[in-house]
Amino acid sequence: MEAAPGADRPDQPHRTPDRAGVLRRRHGGAGRAVRRARFVTGGRAAEAAYEAFAYDGGFLRVRAPFVLAVLVFGLAVQAALVWAGRWRPALLLVDLVHVLVVCTVLTWAIGAGPIFVATRTDQAVKGVIAVIIVLTLVDLAVRARRLSVASAIRH
Repeated sequence: MEAAPGADRPDQPHRTPDRAGVLRRRHGGAGRAVRRARFVTGGRAAEAAYEAFAYDGGFLRVRAPFVLAVLVFGLAVQAALVWAGRWRPALLLVDLVHVLVVCTVLTWAIGAGPIFVATRTDQAVKGVIAVIIVLTLVDLAVRARRLSVASAIRH
């Protein structure tokens, strides 16, 4: 059995390595993300869960604000739809532009670097986001086709 680090030196207190500290040194802002996750979960999740879902510092600084902004704007579009009671031409146009911007921002978010510190989590999330982008573009194409057919029928 191996002795604990510093056990041969009684004047030095024994310290176990802090995984969040290791992440912080290795990945910059990831330690901060781990501390936030601990706060949200009340410290009840396993250490591996904190590490697996720690955001990359570069993502949090540069890309996350844009992703958050387009998602919040999407909520505003949905609130406007609820207020209007039905789709109006201007609201349809705003939604169309919003969907294109969302796809653009998400493509940039997954292509510009890591989202999560853990490689497996990062790859899985990027795969899910890529599927969402493809399905959104298919939905957009179907809606555009419906609008063009409806427009042709009216004229």
